[in-house]
Amino acid sequence: MFYGSDEAGRPSCGAEVELGPTLSVDDSLPQKGKWARVRCDFPNVFAWDRRTDKPGPLPGQVGAAHLLNANPGEYELKVLINNHLTRSIKFVVDPNGKFDNGIATANKLGSDRVIVPVQIMGDQDGQWDRSAWKSEAFYFNPLTGFTPTP
Repeated sequence: MFYGSDEAGRPSCGAEVELGPTLSVDDSLPQKGKWARVRCDFPNVFAWDRRTDKPGPLPGQVGAAHLLNANPGEYELKVLINNHLTRSIKFVVDPNGKFDNGIATANKLGSDRVIVPVQIMGDQDGQWDRSAWKSEAFYFNPLTGFTPTP
């Protein structure tokens, strides 16, 4: 979305939590064993429009917010790391603008977060245990109701 020539509400991602290893690790390990939870913000994407007056775009504004409830269906978020496609996240938005697939509820997450399968592509992550979700996904507990991507 643009206001005049200025971009308003540019999407961004950044590390929300970063954890490093407590011991020295071999240089051959991807990211030297460092782990991060990344948070992405999309300021122009909303579940629904709560305004009662719905005035439309401001004068000089090009584009509009993306309302999930007005655009239900399948979505895919693709993530680049070092300019290489490394993640694909697919989810379905319902007509109410929500995309909780029930996994967070089944695992008693207790927040508005959702859990979605993420396809890991390429070799930037090195070797990793594709079955870890069965026993270690949620603080060393199994993840109920989860089906991994291929």
